[in-house]
Amino acid sequence: MDIQIILLILVCLFSFSIGFIVLGTFLRRWIHKKQYTQIDHLKSLYQTWIDEVLGGNTQRISELQRVVGEDGFGREALEQIVCEKCRADDKAILSLIQEVGFIRLYEKKLISQRLSIPMRARAADRLGRMQSEESVDLLFQVLKEESDKTELANSIIKAMALIGSEKALESIITIFPLILKKEVITPKNGEMILLMFAPLYREHLVRVLHHFQHSGERLSVIVTLDALSRSVVTEDMVAVAMEMLESEDAEIRVRCLRLIANANLQRVPMTLHEIKLHLHDAQWFIRMQAVEVARRFFCEKSLGEMVLLLRDAHWQVRRAAAGAIVSLGDESLETIIGVIEGEDTYAKEAICEAIHLEGYVQQLVNHLTQSSLLFNSSARILFYMHSIGLSSSLKETALSHPDGEIRQNLHLLIHPQGGDND
Repeated sequence: MDIQIILLILVCLFSFSIGFIVLGTFLRRWIHKKQYTQIDHLKSLYQTWIDEVLGGNTQRISELQRVVGEDGFGREALEQIVCEKCRADDKAILSLIQEVGFIRLYEKKLISQRLSIPMRARAADRLGRMQSEESVDLLFQVLKEESDKTELANSIIKAMALIGSEKALESIITIFPLILKKEVITPKNGEMILLMFAPLYREHLVRVLHHFQHSGERLSVIVTLDALSRSVVTEDMVAVAMEMLESEDAEIRVRCLRLIANANLQRVPMTLHEIKLHLHDAQWFIRMQAVEVARRFFCEKSLGEMVLLLRDAHWQVRRAAAGAIVSLGDESLETIIGVIEGEDTYAKEAICEAIHLEGYVQQLVNHLTQSSLLFNSSARILFYMHSIGLSSSLKETALSHPDGEIRQNLHLLIHPQGGDND
Protein backbone atom coordinates (compact mmCIF):
# COMPACT_ATOMS: atom_id res chain seq x y z
CA MET A 1 0.00 0.00 0.00
CA ASP A 2 2.80 2.37 0.86
CA ILE A 3 4.44 1.72 -2.50
CA GLN A 4 1.20 2.46 -4.33
CA ILE A 5 0.85 5.78 -2.53
CA ILE A 6 4.44 6.72 -3.34
CA LEU A 7 3.91 5.83 -7.01
CA LEU A 8 0.68 7.85 -7.08
CA ILE A 9 2.46 10.86 -5.59
CA LEU A 10 5.27 10.55 -8.14
CA VAL A 11 2.78 10.37 -11.00
CA CYS A 12 0.97 13.44 -9.69
CA LEU A 13 4.24 15.37 -9.33
CA PHE A 14 5.29 14.38 -12.83
CA SER A 15 1.92 15.41 -14.27
CA PHE A 16 2.04 18.69 -12.37
CA SER A 17 5.56 19.38 -13.68
CA ILE A 18 4.52 18.72 -17.29
CA GLY A 19 1.45 20.95 -16.87
CA PHE A 20 3.55 23.70 -15.31
CA ILE A 21 6.05 23.59 -18.17
CA VAL A 22 3.28 23.68 -20.81
CA LEU A 23 1.53 26.53 -19.02
CA GLY A 24 4.81 28.42 -18.61
CA THR A 25 5.61 28.04 -22.29
CA PHE A 26 2.14 29.26 -23.28
CA LEU A 27 2.32 32.26 -20.92
CA ARG A 28 5.82 33.18 -22.10
CA ARG A 29 4.72 33.14 -25.73
CA TRP A 30 1.60 35.14 -24.91
CA ILE A 31 3.62 37.76 -23.03
CA HIS A 32 6.22 38.02 -25.81
CA LYS A 33 3.50 38.36 -28.44
CA LYS A 34 1.88 41.12 -26.41
CA GLN A 35 5.22 42.89 -26.00
CA TYR A 36 6.01 42.65 -29.71
CA THR A 37 2.59 44.05 -30.54
CA GLN A 38 3.16 46.95 -28.17
CA ILE A 39 6.66 47.59 -29.58
CA ASP A 40 5.26 47.62 -33.12
CA HIS A 41 2.64 50.17 -32.02
CA LEU A 42 5.28 52.36 -30.38
CA LYS A 43 7.55 52.09 -33.42
CA SER A 44 4.75 53.43 -35.59
CA LEU A 45 4.26 56.36 -33.20
CA TYR A 46 7.97 57.14 -32.78
CA GLN A 47 8.57 56.90 -36.51
CA THR A 48 6.13 59.80 -36.92
CA TRP A 49 7.93 61.77 -34.21
CA ILE A 50 11.33 61.16 -35.82
CA ASP A 51 10.03 62.23 -39.23
CA GLU A 52 8.73 65.42 -37.65
CA VAL A 53 12.07 66.17 -35.98
CA LEU A 54 14.05 65.47 -39.14
CA GLY A 55 11.60 67.71 -40.96
CA GLY A 56 12.53 70.62 -38.70
CA ASN A 57 10.01 70.31 -35.84
CA THR A 58 12.12 70.23 -32.66
CA GLN A 59 9.19 70.02 -30.25
CA ARG A 60 9.33 66.21 -30.19
CA ILE A 61 12.98 66.09 -29.11
CA SER A 62 12.17 66.48 -25.42
CA GLU A 63 9.65 63.65 -25.64
CA LEU A 64 12.20 61.40 -27.35
CA GLN A 65 14.73 62.30 -24.64
CA ARG A 66 12.23 61.25 -21.99
CA VAL A 67 11.70 57.91 -23.73
CA VAL A 68 15.44 57.22 -23.85
CA GLY A 69 16.02 58.26 -20.25
CA GLU A 70 12.97 56.87 -18.48
CA ASP A 71 10.98 54.37 -20.56
CA GLY A 72 12.84 51.09 -21.01
CA PHE A 73 10.10 49.53 -23.14
CA GLY A 74 9.73 52.59 -25.33
CA ARG A 75 13.50 52.87 -25.62
CA GLU A 76 13.60 49.37 -27.16
CA ALA A 77 11.10 50.44 -29.84
CA LEU A 78 12.93 53.71 -30.53
CA GLU A 79 16.26 51.91 -30.61
CA GLN A 80 15.02 49.51 -33.29
CA ILE A 81 14.00 52.43 -35.50
CA VAL A 82 17.29 54.30 -35.26
CA CYS A 83 19.36 51.13 -35.78
CA GLU A 84 17.34 50.31 -38.91
CA LYS A 85 18.03 53.81 -40.22
CA CYS A 86 21.73 53.41 -39.47
CA ARG A 87 21.81 50.13 -41.39
CA ALA A 88 20.17 51.96 -44.29
CA ASP A 89 23.02 54.52 -44.06
CA ASP A 90 20.65 57.36 -43.18
CA LYS A 91 23.18 60.00 -42.04
CA ALA A 92 20.44 62.40 -40.92
CA ILE A 93 19.64 60.16 -37.96
CA LEU A 94 23.14 60.30 -36.45
CA SER A 95 22.86 63.76 -34.90
CA LEU A 96 19.41 62.90 -33.53
CA ILE A 97 20.79 59.76 -31.86
CA GLN A 98 23.30 61.95 -30.05
CA GLU A 99 20.76 64.63 -29.14
CA VAL A 100 18.15 62.35 -27.60
CA GLY A 101 20.73 60.75 -25.30
CA PHE A 102 21.37 57.29 -26.74
CA ILE A 103 25.14 57.74 -26.96
CA ARG A 104 25.45 59.18 -23.46
CA LEU A 105 23.33 56.34 -22.07
CA TYR A 106 25.33 53.52 -23.67
CA GLU A 107 28.73 55.06 -23.00
CA LYS A 108 27.75 55.23 -19.33
CA LYS A 109 26.72 51.58 -19.39
CA LEU A 110 29.91 50.58 -21.22
CA ILE A 111 32.20 51.89 -18.48
CA SER A 112 30.01 50.88 -15.54
CA GLN A 113 31.72 48.25 -13.41
CA ARG A 114 28.44 47.54 -11.63
CA LEU A 115 26.80 46.11 -14.74
CA SER A 116 27.35 42.56 -15.95
CA ILE A 117 29.68 41.85 -18.88
CA PRO A 118 26.75 40.90 -21.19
CA MET A 119 25.05 44.24 -20.48
CA ARG A 120 28.25 46.18 -21.12
CA ALA A 121 28.85 44.17 -24.28
CA ARG A 122 25.34 45.05 -25.43
CA ALA A 123 26.08 48.74 -24.79
CA ALA A 124 29.20 48.49 -26.98
CA ASP A 125 27.16 46.76 -29.67
CA ARG A 126 24.58 49.56 -29.65
CA LEU A 127 27.27 52.24 -29.96
CA GLY A 128 28.52 50.38 -33.02
CA ARG A 129 25.11 49.95 -34.58
CA MET A 130 24.43 53.65 -34.03
CA GLN A 131 27.77 54.43 -35.74
CA SER A 132 28.94 56.62 -32.88
CA GLU A 133 32.25 57.94 -34.22
CA GLU A 134 32.69 60.06 -31.09
CA SER A 135 32.68 56.87 -28.96
CA VAL A 136 35.75 55.34 -30.65
CA ASP A 137 38.21 56.70 -28.07
CA LEU A 138 36.15 55.35 -25.18
CA LEU A 139 35.66 51.98 -26.87
CA PHE A 140 39.40 51.74 -27.47
CA GLN A 141 40.21 52.70 -23.88
CA VAL A 142 37.91 50.01 -22.47
CA LEU A 143 39.33 47.47 -24.92
CA LYS A 144 42.89 48.17 -23.81
CA GLU A 145 42.01 47.98 -20.13
CA GLU A 146 39.74 44.94 -20.30
CA SER A 147 40.92 42.92 -23.28
CA ASP A 148 40.93 39.82 -21.07
CA LYS A 149 37.11 39.92 -20.97
CA THR A 150 36.50 38.07 -24.24
CA GLU A 151 32.79 38.77 -24.67
CA LEU A 152 33.19 42.48 -24.00
CA ALA A 153 36.33 42.77 -26.16
CA ASN A 154 34.64 41.01 -29.09
CA SER A 155 31.65 43.34 -28.89
CA ILE A 156 33.91 46.41 -28.81
CA ILE A 157 35.91 45.27 -31.85
CA LYS A 158 32.75 44.52 -33.82
CA ALA A 159 31.31 47.88 -32.74
CA MET A 160 34.33 49.72 -34.13
CA ALA A 161 34.02 47.75 -37.36
CA LEU A 162 30.36 48.81 -37.61
CA ILE A 163 31.38 52.44 -37.04
CA GLY A 164 33.74 51.85 -39.94
CA SER A 165 35.74 55.08 -39.79
CA GLU A 166 39.46 55.51 -40.38
CA LYS A 167 39.89 56.33 -36.70
CA ALA A 168 38.13 53.09 -35.75
CA LEU A 169 40.41 51.15 -38.09
CA GLU A 170 43.51 52.79 -36.61
CA SER A 171 42.33 51.86 -33.12
CA ILE A 172 41.81 48.22 -34.09
CA ILE A 173 45.15 47.99 -35.88
CA THR A 174 46.98 49.38 -32.84
CA ILE A 175 45.84 46.50 -30.67
CA PHE A 176 45.29 43.86 -33.38
CA PRO A 177 48.48 41.79 -32.79
CA LEU A 178 47.80 41.67 -29.05
CA ILE A 179 44.18 40.51 -29.28
CA LEU A 180 45.14 37.84 -31.81
CA LYS A 181 47.96 36.53 -29.63
CA LYS A 182 45.75 36.52 -26.54
CA GLU A 183 43.05 34.73 -28.58
CA VAL A 184 40.51 37.40 -27.72
CA ILE A 185 39.27 36.93 -31.28
CA THR A 186 39.86 34.06 -33.66
CA PRO A 187 41.88 34.64 -36.86
CA LYS A 188 38.66 34.10 -38.84
CA ASN A 189 36.84 36.80 -36.88
CA GLY A 190 39.84 39.08 -37.29
CA GLU A 191 39.70 38.52 -41.04
CA MET A 192 36.00 39.42 -41.15
CA ILE A 193 36.63 42.59 -39.12
CA LEU A 194 39.33 43.81 -41.52
CA LEU A 195 37.19 42.83 -44.49
CA MET A 196 34.50 45.22 -43.28
CA PHE A 197 36.99 48.08 -43.67
CA ALA A 198 38.41 46.91 -47.01
CA PRO A 199 35.97 48.64 -49.41
CA LEU A 200 36.89 52.13 -48.13
CA TYR A 201 40.40 51.63 -46.80
CA ARG A 202 42.23 49.22 -49.12
CA GLU A 203 45.31 51.45 -49.40
CA HIS A 204 45.39 51.85 -45.64
CA LEU A 205 45.24 48.08 -45.16
CA VAL A 206 48.12 47.62 -47.61
CA ARG A 207 50.21 49.97 -45.45
CA VAL A 208 49.10 48.05 -42.38
CA LEU A 209 50.22 44.80 -44.01
CA HIS A 210 53.65 46.35 -44.63
CA HIS A 211 53.80 47.45 -41.00
CA PHE A 212 52.88 44.02 -39.64
CA GLN A 213 55.46 42.38 -41.91
CA HIS A 214 58.28 44.68 -40.82
CA SER A 215 57.24 44.31 -37.16
CA GLY A 216 57.39 40.54 -37.39
CA GLU A 217 53.71 40.12 -36.48
CA ARG A 218 53.25 36.82 -38.29
CA LEU A 219 49.66 36.07 -37.29
CA SER A 220 48.54 39.62 -38.09
CA VAL A 221 50.19 39.35 -41.53
CA ILE A 222 48.35 36.09 -42.23
CA VAL A 223 44.97 37.47 -41.16
CA THR A 224 45.44 40.69 -43.15
CA LEU A 225 46.43 38.74 -46.27
CA ASP A 226 43.33 36.57 -45.87
CA ALA A 227 41.14 39.66 -45.62
CA LEU A 228 42.72 41.42 -48.61
CA SER A 229 42.52 38.32 -50.81
CA ARG A 230 38.74 38.28 -50.29
CA SER A 231 38.31 41.94 -51.21
CA VAL A 232 38.75 43.55 -54.62
CA VAL A 233 42.45 42.92 -55.19
CA THR A 234 44.36 45.92 -56.52
CA GLU A 235 47.75 46.29 -58.17
CA ASP A 236 49.22 47.68 -54.94
CA MET A 237 48.11 44.57 -53.05
CA VAL A 238 49.71 42.32 -55.65
CA ALA A 239 52.96 44.29 -55.49
CA VAL A 240 53.15 43.75 -51.71
CA ALA A 241 52.24 40.08 -52.08
CA MET A 242 54.98 39.60 -54.69
CA GLU A 243 57.52 41.07 -52.26
CA MET A 244 56.34 38.82 -49.46
CA LEU A 245 56.60 35.70 -51.63
CA GLU A 246 60.25 35.67 -50.57
CA SER A 247 59.17 34.90 -46.99
CA GLU A 248 60.49 31.72 -45.43
CA ASP A 249 57.09 31.17 -43.84
CA ALA A 250 55.06 28.75 -45.96
CA GLU A 251 51.73 30.00 -44.54
CA ILE A 252 52.55 33.52 -45.67
CA ARG A 253 53.72 32.38 -49.12
CA VAL A 254 50.55 30.41 -49.82
CA ARG A 255 48.36 33.36 -48.83
CA CYS A 256 50.35 35.69 -51.06
CA LEU A 257 49.72 33.35 -53.98
CA ARG A 258 46.02 33.15 -53.12
CA LEU A 259 45.79 36.94 -53.14
CA ILE A 260 47.63 37.13 -56.47
CA ALA A 261 45.33 34.51 -57.99
CA ASN A 262 42.28 36.52 -56.94
CA ALA A 263 43.63 39.55 -58.82
CA ASN A 264 42.85 37.86 -62.13
CA LEU A 265 39.84 40.00 -62.95
CA GLN A 266 41.84 43.16 -62.26
CA ARG A 267 44.26 42.34 -65.10
CA VAL A 268 47.31 42.91 -62.94
CA PRO A 269 50.46 42.60 -65.09
CA MET A 270 52.65 39.61 -64.21
CA THR A 271 54.94 37.06 -65.89
CA LEU A 272 55.25 33.31 -65.46
CA HIS A 273 58.87 33.76 -64.40
CA GLU A 274 57.75 35.61 -61.26
CA ILE A 275 55.90 32.62 -59.84
CA LYS A 276 57.64 29.72 -61.63
CA LEU A 277 59.83 28.95 -58.63
CA HIS A 278 56.76 28.38 -56.49
CA LEU A 279 55.42 25.75 -58.88
CA HIS A 280 58.23 23.61 -57.46
CA ASP A 281 58.07 24.75 -53.83
CA ALA A 282 58.88 22.18 -51.15
CA GLN A 283 55.35 22.49 -49.76
CA TRP A 284 52.61 20.79 -51.81
CA PHE A 285 49.89 23.31 -50.89
CA ILE A 286 52.08 26.13 -52.21
CA ARG A 287 52.63 24.28 -55.47
CA MET A 288 48.89 23.80 -55.76
CA GLN A 289 48.19 27.50 -55.17
CA ALA A 290 50.91 28.48 -57.66
CA VAL A 291 49.15 26.28 -60.23
CA GLU A 292 45.99 28.31 -59.62
CA VAL A 293 47.89 31.53 -60.34
CA ALA A 294 49.31 30.03 -63.54
CA ARG A 295 45.85 28.85 -64.57
CA ARG A 296 44.27 32.27 -64.16
CA PHE A 297 47.05 34.38 -65.64
CA PHE A 298 49.07 32.47 -68.20
CA CYS A 299 47.92 28.85 -68.42
CA GLU A 300 48.84 28.42 -72.10
CA LYS A 301 52.41 29.59 -71.48
CA SER A 302 52.74 27.24 -68.52
CA LEU A 303 51.52 24.04 -70.20
CA GLY A 304 54.98 22.46 -69.99
CA GLU A 305 55.14 23.14 -66.25
CA MET A 306 51.65 21.73 -65.75
CA VAL A 307 52.60 18.49 -67.52
CA LEU A 308 55.57 18.09 -65.19
CA LEU A 309 53.31 18.60 -62.17
CA LEU A 310 51.08 15.75 -63.33
CA ARG A 311 53.80 13.55 -61.83
CA ASP A 312 53.71 15.31 -58.47
CA ALA A 313 53.71 13.12 -55.37
CA HIS A 314 50.52 14.76 -54.06
CA TRP A 315 47.19 14.10 -55.76
CA GLN A 316 45.95 17.61 -54.96
CA VAL A 317 48.73 19.11 -57.06
CA ARG A 318 48.18 16.60 -59.88
CA ARG A 319 44.47 17.40 -59.92
CA ALA A 320 45.12 21.18 -59.97
CA ALA A 321 47.67 20.85 -62.80
CA ALA A 322 45.34 18.61 -64.83
CA GLY A 323 42.51 21.10 -64.33
CA ALA A 324 44.75 23.92 -65.56
CA ILE A 325 45.59 21.94 -68.72
CA VAL A 326 42.02 20.91 -69.49
CA SER A 327 40.67 24.41 -68.82
CA LEU A 328 42.28 25.51 -72.09
CA GLY A 329 39.86 23.31 -73.96
CA ASP A 330 40.74 22.49 -77.56
CA GLU A 331 44.04 24.36 -77.29
CA SER A 332 45.31 21.63 -74.97
CA LEU A 333 44.18 18.64 -77.09
CA GLU A 334 47.63 17.59 -78.23
CA THR A 335 49.00 17.96 -74.72
CA ILE A 336 46.22 15.71 -73.41
CA ILE A 337 46.95 13.16 -76.15
CA GLY A 338 50.61 13.17 -75.15
CA VAL A 339 49.67 12.48 -71.52
CA ILE A 340 47.23 9.61 -72.13
CA GLU A 341 49.64 7.93 -74.57
CA GLY A 342 52.48 8.22 -72.05
CA GLU A 343 53.41 5.75 -69.33
CA ASP A 344 52.61 7.69 -66.16
CA THR A 345 49.44 6.18 -64.66
CA TYR A 346 48.98 9.00 -62.14
CA ALA A 347 49.15 11.60 -64.90
CA LYS A 348 46.60 9.73 -67.02
CA GLU A 349 44.17 9.38 -64.14
CA ALA A 350 44.51 13.03 -63.23
CA ILE A 351 43.90 14.27 -66.77
CA CYS A 352 40.87 12.01 -67.31
CA GLU A 353 39.36 13.07 -64.00
CA ALA A 354 39.91 16.73 -64.95
CA ILE A 355 38.17 16.21 -68.29
CA HIS A 356 35.09 15.17 -66.31
CA LEU A 357 35.38 17.86 -63.63
CA GLU A 358 35.96 20.67 -66.13
CA GLY A 359 33.01 19.57 -68.27
CA TYR A 360 35.22 19.04 -71.30
CA VAL A 361 33.70 15.64 -72.15
CA GLN A 362 30.76 17.18 -73.98
CA GLN A 363 33.05 19.32 -76.13
CA LEU A 364 35.05 16.24 -77.09
CA VAL A 365 31.82 14.42 -77.96
CA ASN A 366 30.72 17.30 -80.19
CA HIS A 367 33.90 16.86 -82.26
CA LEU A 368 32.87 13.32 -83.28
CA THR A 369 31.76 14.33 -86.76
CA GLN A 370 33.70 13.83 -89.99
CA SER A 371 33.54 17.57 -90.61
CA SER A 372 35.51 18.33 -87.42
CA LEU A 373 39.28 18.74 -87.72
CA LEU A 374 39.55 17.49 -84.14
CA PHE A 375 37.67 14.23 -84.75
CA ASN A 376 40.67 11.90 -84.45
CA SER A 377 42.17 13.55 -81.36
CA SER A 378 38.82 13.65 -79.57
CA ALA A 379 38.06 10.03 -80.45
CA ARG A 380 41.44 8.86 -79.12
CA ILE A 381 40.89 10.62 -75.79
CA LEU A 382 37.32 9.34 -75.40
CA PHE A 383 38.36 5.80 -76.34
CA TYR A 384 41.05 5.83 -73.67
CA MET A 385 38.60 7.11 -71.06
CA HIS A 386 36.22 4.30 -72.02
CA SER A 387 39.03 1.74 -71.81
CA ILE A 388 39.78 2.62 -68.17
CA GLY A 389 36.13 2.56 -67.13
CA LEU A 390 35.17 6.25 -67.36
CA SER A 391 32.42 5.71 -69.90
CA SER A 392 29.12 5.86 -67.99
CA SER A 393 28.29 9.34 -69.28
CA LEU A 394 29.41 8.35 -72.77
CA LYS A 395 26.90 5.49 -72.84
CA GLU A 396 24.10 7.85 -71.87
CA THR A 397 25.18 10.37 -74.50
CA ALA A 398 25.33 7.62 -77.16
CA LEU A 399 21.63 7.07 -76.57
CA SER A 400 20.43 10.66 -76.13
CA HIS A 401 22.60 12.97 -78.26
CA PRO A 402 20.47 14.86 -80.82
CA ASP A 403 23.03 14.40 -83.63
CA GLY A 404 22.67 10.99 -85.29
CA GLU A 405 26.25 10.92 -86.62
CA ILE A 406 27.67 11.60 -83.15
CA ARG A 407 25.43 8.90 -81.62
CA GLN A 408 26.66 6.41 -84.19
CA ASN A 409 30.34 7.32 -83.76
CA LEU A 410 30.03 7.13 -79.98
CA HIS A 411 28.40 3.71 -80.27
CA LEU A 412 31.26 2.48 -82.47
CA LEU A 413 33.80 3.93 -80.04
CA ILE A 414 32.20 2.21 -77.05
CA HIS A 415 31.44 -1.06 -78.90
CA PRO A 416 34.21 -1.40 -81.52
CA GLN A 417 33.22 -5.07 -82.08
CA GLY A 418 29.68 -4.07 -82.90
CA GLY A 419 28.14 -5.40 -79.65
CA ASP A 420 24.98 -3.90 -78.18
CA ASN A 421 25.35 -4.73 -74.56
CA ASP A 422 26.43 -2.14 -72.01
